[in-house]
Amino acid sequence: MSVGAIASGNYPKYLYTGPASSDATASTTASASAPKSSAATTTGDDAVVVTISDRAQAAIAALSSGSSSNASGSLRDRLNAQYQAAQNNGTFISFDSSKGGQWLDLSSFTDDELAQIELNKNGEFSQDELNLAGGALAGRAAHSLESYGPAVQSGDRRAMMMGIKALYSQMSDDVRSALRWTPDMMASTDDMLNGDSKRLGWLSVDPIVSKLLDASNSGGLHFTQDSLGSLPQMGSD
Repeated sequence: MSVGAIASGNYPKYLYTGPASSDATASTTASASAPKSSAATTTGDDAVVVTISDRAQAAIAALSSGSSSNASGSLRDRLNAQYQAAQNNGTFISFDSSKGGQWLDLSSFTDDELAQIELNKNGEFSQDELNLAGGALAGRAAHSLESYGPAVQSGDRRAMMMGIKALYSQMSDDVRSALRWTPDMMASTDDMLNGDSKRLGWLSVDPIVSKLLDASNSGGLHFTQDSLGSLPQMGSD
């Protein structure tokens, strides 16, 4: 969406003063050797991998997880309020740190709300806004699974696969869609988990749940003790 389209559409003119695009990205495919400067989650040869660009990393530091929101108003109104507040303070919202200004603060937005912005079903959001929201959501997913990275690099994908299955079981359809976590991905995850577990043995689900709960409290995807009953079967011989 161009700057002109935003200014002449249903958006106040103060809404956008930054560049017309952003390299903050949502879920993409990458190798297990992703640069350490990016947030990356490797799940195996056939599974989705989350990577976040270096520029997005600067923004994600301020985009911690919000499991619930007390904010009132529509998502569009809540974003608009930040643009207006920035203008009132003599600055502007930017999507490129080299241009000055300040980032949108998405810390109060839930996973579902970030997904709604990224999916942009009603065409309410600029490309920068949906890219930033998608990057923030992908960053939360990477954070939820990053503790399993060393085991994956050593060839043991079991905990990672179990973590993915557990997170998927508690996600809304919008979050799944925004992250590109599909039924085909989950079928591949099941295949890898079953194969690796038959070879290496079955892991207990309790440490997996504990790590996901800890990650949820420190910037990862929302994961709750209240919904543990929805956890999928993690496999058996």
